[in-house]
Amino acid sequence: MLFKGIIIIALGVMLVIGGGATYYFGFYKKSTTEKVEDDKQEVAQKDTEQETITNNANYSKLNLKQQDGTYLIESYKDLQLLSEYVNRGDEDTNNPDRLLSEASFKLINDIVCLNNFVPIGTQDYPFKGNFLGNGKTISNLLINCNQDYTGLFGVTDGATITCLGISSGEIKSDNNSNFSSAG
Repeated sequence: MLFKGIIIIALGVMLVIGGGATYYFGFYKKSTTEKVEDDKQEVAQKDTEQETITNNANYSKLNLKQQDGTYLIESYKDLQLLSEYVNRGDEDTNNPDRLLSEASFKLINDIVCLNNFVPIGTQDYPFKGNFLGNGKTISNLLINCNQDYTGLFGVTDGATITCLGISSGEIKSDNNSNFSSAG
């Protein structure tokens, strides 16, 4: 039976209004559409809050934000750029006398990996810097490669990796290689 209209049940315990909205004990229960809109607004609010956090940050020539000499990793794209720049031996734009692999990085958001990730650091260019996870989590870490030393960080040399969580993922290597990770 198709319902249209209003039903009031004893003492206002439940009130149903046509169109799918429901009140329980005077509290409004949102429809699925309203929940999706609220989620979008919450994401927009977090983006605004993130802009406030990094308001004083400047972009480097490497397209990574910097604040007080530390590179800020805000998104999966930034994490991919970090891997790309370190693995090809790019110079640190803050200090041209050293490689980017020796710089400091700070994760400022939880990150969900969207596709296959290339580990940070190679035998030619090991990661030697500082990576502050800042209590954040990387999830859905998917690595499928044919190289030794497979994990979020491949080859490291004297690196400091702190306060970083990895919550899910899958790591495959065709090399029967050594695995490394941080967490």
